Amino acid sequence: MDASSTLLVALMFVTILGMGIAHIIMGLAGIINHEPAQRPTLVHLGWVALMLLSSFNMFWHALDIMAIEDWTFLGFLFMVIGPTLVVFAADGILPGGPGEPESGHRQRYLAASSRFFPLFAMLHGWVILTDIFVFDGWVPADLANLFMGCLAIYLWRTDDYDKHVYGLRIALGGNALFGALYGLDVLT
Repeated sequence: MDASSTLLVALMFVTILGMGIAHIIMGLAGIINHEPAQRPTLVHLGWVALMLLSSFNMFWHALDIMAIEDWTFLGFLFMVIGPTLVVFAADGILPGGPGEPESGHRQRYLAASSRFFPLFAMLHGWVILTDIFVFDGWVPADLANLFMGCLAIYLWRTDDYDKHVYGLRIALGGNALFGALYGLDVLT
């Protein structure tokens, strides 16, 4: 494909990703405007915040798409899977999603987590596959994606709220560590 096809791939990528980011931001605005008794738990909010951070990170790397000159339709379809997973995962983790129990903050979070974590794991798997097959191959930064994907699978499979609390702490610490390593150019 020519440069105009590259532009179309990038445009569709950021359009779908932008919809996911807007959905998360609108969800956070709704949370802020809820009565305190109806607001989700801090663990729930933590995962919403991490989803937003992951989405911003993906948006930041959208320019990498412009480096690819020869896009096929199959490559285009593969590239839009990631932002589509962002939209689905955002819808799954935001409070008030489908099938959410009426009462109990922890029950609402656990109901949302059963929808969110499989999609979050798939998103991190997609990032790794994108690095391997579309860009320069496996990079050290993919260790962070592998770690987050495995953590998401673990949390998806457990209903123990305390493990979700520790999982969020681990995820926040991991993001801080990997963010610092990116900032210091130790990881690329």
